[in-house]
Amino acid sequence: MDVGAVAIAVIGAIGGAVATGVGAMLRARTSRRTAARLVYAELESNSAIVAFYRSMGVWPAAATSRKAWDANSEVLARTRETDLFQTVSRGYAALEAVAYIAQGRSLSKPDAEELLLVNVGLLNEALRSVGTAGMIPAAQLHKVVARLSAAAPSRNPAAPPLGNVPVSLLSQMVDLQRAVGRRPALEAPAAVPVAPVPESAALRVYDAGNLRTIPTRPVRTEDGPPSADPAVEDAFAAMTHTVRFYREALGRDLVADAGGTLRAVVHFGKNYANVYWDGRHIVIGDGDGVNFGPFAPHLDIMAHELTHILLESSGLEFAGQTGSLIESFADVLGSLVKQFTLGQSAGEADWLIGDGLVVSDSRMALRSLKAPGTAFDDDRLGRDPQVADMADYVATDDDNGGVHINSGIPSHAFYLLAVALGGAAWERAGPIWYRALTGGALPAAADFATFAGVTLDEAGPDAVEAVRAAWKAVGVTPAVHG
Repeated sequence: MDVGAVAIAVIGAIGGAVATGVGAMLRARTSRRTAARLVYAELESNSAIVAFYRSMGVWPAAATSRKAWDANSEVLARTRETDLFQTVSRGYAALEAVAYIAQGRSLSKPDAEELLLVNVGLLNEALRSVGTAGMIPAAQLHKVVARLSAAAPSRNPAAPPLGNVPVSLLSQMVDLQRAVGRRPALEAPAAVPVAPVPESAALRVYDAGNLRTIPTRPVRTEDGPPSADPAVEDAFAAMTHTVRFYREALGRDLVADAGGTLRAVVHFGKNYANVYWDGRHIVIGDGDGVNFGPFAPHLDIMAHELTHILLESSGLEFAGQTGSLIESFADVLGSLVKQFTLGQSAGEADWLIGDGLVVSDSRMALRSLKAPGTAFDDDRLGRDPQVADMADYVATDDDNGGVHINSGIPSHAFYLLAVALGGAAWERAGPIWYRALTGGALPAAADFATFAGVTLDEAGPDAVEAVRAAWKAVGVTPAVHG
């Protein structure tokens, strides 16, 4: 019997209907629901492989896939339901663990069966969570989960070697060995004094080791010694500078906003060219070496992502002009953190986000608050699409309504205000924007005109005309507030 051919046929019959239906939505805007359905379709197909192994005792020739997860994980991470991202991430790690367990070479039979059940449970949990988020019909979702749960454990696991033990499985194996007394508990490392960080700041840096999973043990804390890994130290320094800026310049405790601990994950994925806030961690890639270099050294980018901690509490919707305001806030505060750390005035700052990140030309950046649309012009990346004026506003369904393209408009207004007021931007222009964001006057669907009106209310007599002129220069007429 050609086990691989049978498995592929069975798996195709099980997972094909959902995958085809979801695939048709690729042309639509990648909403949270769309992203969830794409990931669910992939997980369902993968679960069919696991179910086949559990029933037949043989790992099929078909390989598990993660293309949908790689393409859509950030959309799920951007939602306020951060548990969804973590749950699905654990589900994909469980798939990797099951594939290794199927070898049956380095685990005793009792351990293999126990760990298999643990990981099947994690996979089922991921299916339920992402299926619910994707609004998969309950009956269909129940059938998929029941099929995986009901499959009998394999009796004769055997498969070709699959490489090193996955990190997620190693952690489970250690926990299992400790539970049965075969491995001693780890001793706590001795605390080593390091350079001072802001008072009461709990900072944690984790090393993903080029995997796309979130580790559970930090490699750097505020109480531990510096790391020899530059990415670890860059991430730690970025958190330190950002926390200090929020406390000293804005009087806000960003660590408290994050629940008492700031967490960063470095070396996420292999050649991963991005960085994002997943609701619990700032997740940092090393770049692909072709388009982008490492992200951790760029303080403004790191501060941008950490600012999403503050923005999550604002109640603003991440779509359209409101979403552009969110992205603009993150860029503004990211730039201010850099200026604060370097001691630059508004006139001295470069107002670039990610300068030097583009591999082909160190003079290029990701975005420019001073001149949106000019940050990069590259054969591979194309030309910076940001706009700086309402006359060029891009009406689109892509990117949640053009949140990154149109964020250049309020960002440029802030730049114009900061230069007009002079001095340190975090002392004059920054507090106006910050009070407008946090003062409680913004509705959940605030547009540019609404926000502009609130900034006028917060400006004070010495700055109100400069605020009005900045908004006029980008084509926004502030709304009048009663």
